[in-house]
Amino acid sequence: MRVNAPGCSASGVAANRAANRHLPAREHGMLDFAGSPAPTAATGTTSELRGSVSVANIKSQKKRVLTNAKAHERNKSVKSEIKTAVKKVDTAIAEGDGAAATTAAQEASRLLDRAATKGVIHKNQAANRKSGIVKRASEVEG
Repeated sequence: MRVNAPGCSASGVAANRAANRHLPAREHGMLDFAGSPAPTAATGTTSELRGSVSVANIKSQKKRVLTNAKAHERNKSVKSEIKTAVKKVDTAIAEGDGAAATTAAQEASRLLDRAATKGVIHKNQAANRKSGIVKRASEVEG
């Protein structure tokens, strides 16, 4: 039978976390190994942009973490643009405005194509989403 060490039970972990709140940042891992404050989203320098802690020891992997975090931020903004464009189409459809729905559908299609070209979304996903948007917009017209 396994015996839990002191502080290893579920309640013990919570108690340790609560006890560490009064300690300086260095004592409970809020500083990196060099003693400087851990990078944040404001500095945009490591994987903390995504909320995870990098434990890479290899230089190329540390660079890869940075690159992936930057790409994630770029992809997030592209996906957000797409969602906004699709919402514009849906709003125009809900209002029954066929011309606005068609215009918004064309804009959304353009953004989907661009996202597929950049590799943010798969080309088949772009095609399927464009198809659905155009189909819904054309039903409003007539």
